[in-house]
Amino acid sequence: MNGEDTFAQALLELDGDTPADVDAAMAAAVHFALRASFDGEGGCWRGRDEHDTLRQTCHAVEVLYRLNLDADSAAMAHEAGNWLINLPISDRMQQAERTQVRLYPSRFKTLAYIRRFDDDFVQRDFADLLGQEVGGMIRGVTESDILTTCIVLDTLVTLERQGRRRAVCPDERYAGIIRALRQHFQRWRPAGAPSRVKRNPHAATGASARVARRITLASEIVLPRDLSYVLGLLLSADGAHLAPRQVAAATSYLAGTIHQRDKARGSDLVQVLYAALQLAEHCLGDEDVQHALRGLLAELRLTYAKPDEMRRWDLANHAQVLRLLLSYYGEAALSQNIVACLLRSAERRRSAARNTLETELKQVIRERVEIEFGAITELSGGFTTDQIFRVPFGYWYPMPGYDGSRQAGLRRVHEASVIIKRSTSDAFHTATENYRLLPPAVRDFFVRQPSEMQVYKSERSSAYYLTMEDLDNLSTFEQLLNEWDQRAMHEAHIRLLRSASDLICQASFTLFRQTQSGRTGFPGTQIARLYLSPIEGKLARAIAHVPWLKNPLQGYVVGDQRYKALEYYLGVVSRHATLLQPRSLGLTHGDLHARNVMLDRACTQFKLIDLDKLSWSGDFVADLAHLLTDVCVYRRVAEPGREFGLAREDILFISRSSEPSTAEITVRYPALGRPATVVLQEHMLEAIAEFAAEQEDASWKQRLWLAAATALFIRLSFQTQKEPAAVLYAEGIRLLHEVCRALDHGQELPPLLVPAQWPQPALMRAAVTASELPGWLAGNRVLRALHEGLREAGLRALVDAAGVNYYAAGVEGDRPLAKLVPPRREGMARLLLPAWAAPEIDSSALKLVRSAQTGDALGTILIILAEATPSDILSVVRSCLAQPAAVNPPRAR
Repeated sequence: MNGEDTFAQALLELDGDTPADVDAAMAAAVHFALRASFDGEGGCWRGRDEHDTLRQTCHAVEVLYRLNLDADSAAMAHEAGNWLINLPISDRMQQAERTQVRLYPSRFKTLAYIRRFDDDFVQRDFADLLGQEVGGMIRGVTESDILTTCIVLDTLVTLERQGRRRAVCPDERYAGIIRALRQHFQRWRPAGAPSRVKRNPHAATGASARVARRITLASEIVLPRDLSYVLGLLLSADGAHLAPRQVAAATSYLAGTIHQRDKARGSDLVQVLYAALQLAEHCLGDEDVQHALRGLLAELRLTYAKPDEMRRWDLANHAQVLRLLLSYYGEAALSQNIVACLLRSAERRRSAARNTLETELKQVIRERVEIEFGAITELSGGFTTDQIFRVPFGYWYPMPGYDGSRQAGLRRVHEASVIIKRSTSDAFHTATENYRLLPPAVRDFFVRQPSEMQVYKSERSSAYYLTMEDLDNLSTFEQLLNEWDQRAMHEAHIRLLRSASDLICQASFTLFRQTQSGRTGFPGTQIARLYLSPIEGKLARAIAHVPWLKNPLQGYVVGDQRYKALEYYLGVVSRHATLLQPRSLGLTHGDLHARNVMLDRACTQFKLIDLDKLSWSGDFVADLAHLLTDVCVYRRVAEPGREFGLAREDILFISRSSEPSTAEITVRYPALGRPATVVLQEHMLEAIAEFAAEQEDASWKQRLWLAAATALFIRLSFQTQKEPAAVLYAEGIRLLHEVCRALDHGQELPPLLVPAQWPQPALMRAAVTASELPGWLAGNRVLRALHEGLREAGLRALVDAAGVNYYAAGVEGDRPLAKLVPPRREGMARLLLPAWAAPEIDSSALKLVRSAQTGDALGTILIILAEATPSDILSVVRSCLAQPAAVNPPRAR
């Protein structure tokens, strides 16, 4: 069996009580792969070609020698050492290739490491390699001079520890190589940092000379791999000459490289292994390094749990993983853990063999048991394809006296129910790993995640099933809320709802307290990551499902409220990103909707399910905003047929008589707040405010509104129907509008995210600011003066997609008394007045026409020509509004 087969079949299960146990299983798997891939006849590890064979053999020999786990592995390392000394592959090569292989730097490093450097030909080849040194750097041997020099110095440092360095390299050359690498390290700067320059006193004057005088002292250290290698070597051989500040900067940069890797790319994971290895060997006491390495090891565990992923790696990368584990845990500790892992595996096999009889007997009994299901209820509904079911069932088996005849129906002697999750292998792996990483203080908040042995693989599909025993007596928060959410709520239900809110908030706040860390050093980046990027990404998917959504993106009217383009609101949030940035980040659930919260009916027991979306650097308001929008908005549009649902016929797309195209961007529906959701919001916002005060978080409420809008846009991406999509987008844009008015104009945010009643127009907007006026109006002096005159006359203004509406102050209703709209074929604008108005026109700058549409409420149209003055227009308006209404039409719905 070769190494690829080892990882394809996943011989060892990566499980255990602690991360160290899992890492030991991972190390054992790599160890087996190395042993299985050894070519006993050739004495090496075969690669794609001769050069790859040489590379893989060097990596494998070094790590097996260091692990020193058993005699067979030691014999393999010794035989491969003979192969590196003899280099039998060179006989089949041309002279240039033979030289390249003979001077391969890692060959000497490996032989020095395993104490096989006494061969005369090896020492002669190494002398030829040292002969390529120019100014302390080994030039022209491989594609990277800095890497070649590092490997040579690594060889010399190893020989120095063995007391053999002077026999192959004099002190002067040794010091020169160290000095060259030290200079490159001192010149290194993180990406984006300013370069250091030095003035040349011998350069001439003039424009070109001024350029010539700026000699940039460039470092050849470019890749994190090279930086980590240089840092590790200098800490070993030249630590006294290193500036602590430069060492700290390099260490922080390398830890950041591990943190910020692209987790979707396996190649990126391979690259950071080199940096992680050096940090584990030399900087393990640094807290940031420890945090970075723990995260990398957690990702490696998940990666090794997917056998197909590992088949894309070559053996050298697996050897790097084993070297990292050796450096992180130490040779002795890792060896002991590997032995313990192998003993546990052997014990499991022996136990399985011992239980064969019991297994067969169970099968005999199962064949006699008959099961009948009750009504299966699906509890899931998140952003994944995972499904969670409550499965009630009865079971029957033959009792004494049974005569063998078939019953008409099963006699349900025993009844029970279980909670079963249906998911994929990857999702179970992720959830199990996340559960292991949870701090002990918060683990009880989550449903227990068992080992992979307890997951059932379907024989008919790709699905996996897991029985979740600790949820059997619990219901989803959605089920309970649907029962409590009546138009007239019972006091007992109100108390239960508040208790449920307390349990949810307590869990959310405890998760955050136990894991919170300082925010990033780059202000504003977290707002983009947490909120702006998800909005933009999910909207692209939503438009693909519901193309109509492209219309409201440029402007939307909900009832009587006109909203601007989404791009405007995202721009406002971006400008205030530094102000909004969370004070700290921590663990959040990542998918906290009402079907992932489980409670008992007394609201004293609580569990969270679906651990595969956990975020270890989230904003504490995000989870609660997600939950609130789920129960206040999504629950209503998702079940239009329920009593609490929003019926499809209540979602109206309005077309105005003067602007027929507005049906694409104008929607009207009842306010979505329900008695239960109002109680929940009031109680939860009070708890959030107290926690935010404890955290000294002044921007929590603006972020809560932003997080709620983001959650709605994420929900939007799963819609395929226009009506629910229109409501979700409307609620999201409303929340963005409110938070942007708070950021730009200091306006107080409403008391609730989702109110039970729409604000009355007089309360919703007492005045329209200059920045909110349409461009065709704001840029015209006469129209601007007309607008101010109408407001001074006691009318209140409200902007919508078609123009500016003017309402009577203090009078309820949704029909305006006048409306200012853009011109058509002539004039600066059109002023729409009631159909019954009979204005007297004394100015040639005004032109009166009547609407041709029967029943048009604003059927009197005053065309304002370029010569008109504000006083002329206002005089006509006053005369109209002073007239009694000839017709008193009913209020529009």
